[in-house]
Amino acid sequence: MSVHMIYYKDGVKMMRPILNREEYLSQRDGGEQKSLLKGVREGKEQLKSKLVQMNYSCLPNEDGTLKGSKRMSSSIGMDIDHIGQDEMEELCSRILGKKDELGLLMLEKSARGQGYHLAFRRKQELSQEENLRWASNLLGVEYDKGAKDITRVFFTTTNDNLLFLDDEVFSIEEAVMKKNTNGTNLTNKTLLHVAEEPANITPQEVGEASAQSLEAFDLCVGLAGLKADAMDVWGVHNWHANLMAVLSVGVAKLMTREQLRAVVAHRLPNYSQTEDCQKLIDYFYEKYDANKGFMNTALREINAKVQQKTSESTQKAPLSTEPQDALSRMFASNLPPEMPSKLPRLVKEVTKSTPKLYQATVAQAMFPALATYPKHLSFMYTDNQVRELRINCLIIAGTGTGKDICTKQPLTHIIADIKQRDEMNRERLKKFNEEYNSKANNKQKPQRPADLVIQTIKSDITKAALVQRMEDAQGAPLYVRLNELEQWDKVEGATGRNNQFTVMKQNDDEENDFGSDRASTQSVMGSGSLHLNWNANTTVSKALKYFRYVVTDGPISRLCLATIPDCEIGSDIPVFGNYDEAYDESLKPYIDNLKTATGVIVCQQAMRLASKLKAECADFARLSQDTVFDNLTHRALVHAFRKACLLYAANGMKWEKSIEDFCRWSLFYDLYLKMKFWGDSIRSADSDVQISKRGPESLLDSLPTQFTLEDAKRVRQQKGMDAERARKMISTWQSRYYVIQMSDFSFKKLSESEREEMKKAKNKS
Repeated sequence: MSVHMIYYKDGVKMMRPILNREEYLSQRDGGEQKSLLKGVREGKEQLKSKLVQMNYSCLPNEDGTLKGSKRMSSSIGMDIDHIGQDEMEELCSRILGKKDELGLLMLEKSARGQGYHLAFRRKQELSQEENLRWASNLLGVEYDKGAKDITRVFFTTTNDNLLFLDDEVFSIEEAVMKKNTNGTNLTNKTLLHVAEEPANITPQEVGEASAQSLEAFDLCVGLAGLKADAMDVWGVHNWHANLMAVLSVGVAKLMTREQLRAVVAHRLPNYSQTEDCQKLIDYFYEKYDANKGFMNTALREINAKVQQKTSESTQKAPLSTEPQDALSRMFASNLPPEMPSKLPRLVKEVTKSTPKLYQATVAQAMFPALATYPKHLSFMYTDNQVRELRINCLIIAGTGTGKDICTKQPLTHIIADIKQRDEMNRERLKKFNEEYNSKANNKQKPQRPADLVIQTIKSDITKAALVQRMEDAQGAPLYVRLNELEQWDKVEGATGRNNQFTVMKQNDDEENDFGSDRASTQSVMGSGSLHLNWNANTTVSKALKYFRYVVTDGPISRLCLATIPDCEIGSDIPVFGNYDEAYDESLKPYIDNLKTATGVIVCQQAMRLASKLKAECADFARLSQDTVFDNLTHRALVHAFRKACLLYAANGMKWEKSIEDFCRWSLFYDLYLKMKFWGDSIRSADSDVQISKRGPESLLDSLPTQFTLEDAKRVRQQKGMDAERARKMISTWQSRYYVIQMSDFSFKKLSESEREEMKKAKNKS
């Protein structure tokens, strides 16, 4: 498949591929596109030629020109014009209803607004015109026979006229791929869209950017006359120009090439992995060696400022007897970790009317409702398996803390579009049932409508009704909001010891097998994969009681938790902002992106984030030797990954640096609460449930700088662990460069800098 944008060079029509959704959408709404389209719709026909032009049917000639090209692409552009306004909506529904059979890739309203442009997969055995006739017969509508040549271009409209877009349209043809990637195995048969990587990418692993390098880069951005928060706003050409400007002022003289790569991965995440970016950085380090010449006055001032700041922060670093490991400190705290100050744009919009007391709660609770919009959307995880956006949130907090009131308005406004459609379909279903029941048994009964999609379910739903809703949804997720967690008993159909939370556990797993067999001719029969996103509230005591029989059986690890801090007696009442039309408008672009998001997506940044968080959790598990923490991290990591992917999809498949910080917080916020509420009870599942006094802590912190094997055994005994496993624990630490052996039975802890030196020495050898 392919989509190419038309441009002019010396008066000649040229074409270049558009490689990803972000660039495609930015071209559709960029420049004067909106005002030009408005003029065309008002009858100013002469403005039409100034609209952005796209081609979906051919590849450019070898010299990049369009005219006379005979190279067919694997997709076809089709023009359906001069449709009456009364037919437009019906035709749109017909096209979308046959999108799978057609192989639909793109659907938009035409420039005049009296028809449609669409792109679909080419049937290779048919000619261009035969393909158009086949699609015409399938859809029952005439195509514009004047637009049947493969070189025909379409005058593109705006994003609010875009009705369907499949990322497969950005896949590049096999021949082009072989030419651009030296044989990399990415063909037009590839089903996955690597969303942020153009076809000629070679992913580049980068290290961690230091605070000094980030500071120096940002100061150089200012020196180049740019703004740090605007560096990552536009498309590839702007990214290239922005980085070129910063390189031109001499940023390479302030840091190594590896550090600059790491900084660019932070500041320009969507550009950092492109070959263009890598070549640009290499060019400056090779052409203008950082060691050649002297720094100018401006660079010397930046260098001095960064060095001074580093020196001051080192001098001010407090000496503390508290555990040095950040996660040890977090789990030892009486309060969960604070949400980062810089939030992803969607999180910021959802929580902007929420009082600070409740913002972390709402930031966790927003995801299940948002994840109900995409249909057939999944993301490739680090284990090479797909993960759908299966998300829940259970708020556990004291009585009267505001569990319901803080989330009611945001969740109601998020789910409003789905809810409105559902209410219409509920009314249709009611009328059908009344008509069906009014017919005598010897009369012909009406057929149940096939399009009764109802995604929001009631809390007292039966299993049969749940199966019916799942069948009707045709692969779309279901959603339920429970004021009290105990209402989940209705979904499970069991209470007390009999409630093994089978549905809750199944629901978190991809490709679960859920359904019911027919018992009679009137019974519901269906099976498939249940996908039910949910929100629920409960108190601490009720939560502990509710799961007391299954603490080690899986439900707890599948939860995403939130809480509300206790307020002092007599505290002021938190004041909410407005939830009005302006609030809805601020959410609309993100929800619209989620509505159109579909397919199996590879988000490289989300995968790197998951790997990074996995390594951090694994390191702390080795240090703490806490198997409960280790076990709980596995699904918690998947939940954090899903949230990162949802934010990415809501941005129109665009990454934000703040997504990484937010999802790291969300992961450890969730793990903190799980360890607090269930840590001890999981460790001793047969004893009464109690709240943990603290979470896991690094055993290494409990040992002196130089320690013996006996010291390690004693520490393990103090923590209630098997002392004989001390040798194995130390071996693990040695392999990860936490300690070094001094004699047969003595060891020394290594500092962070010593660890890095040993790693480098190991890699060199």
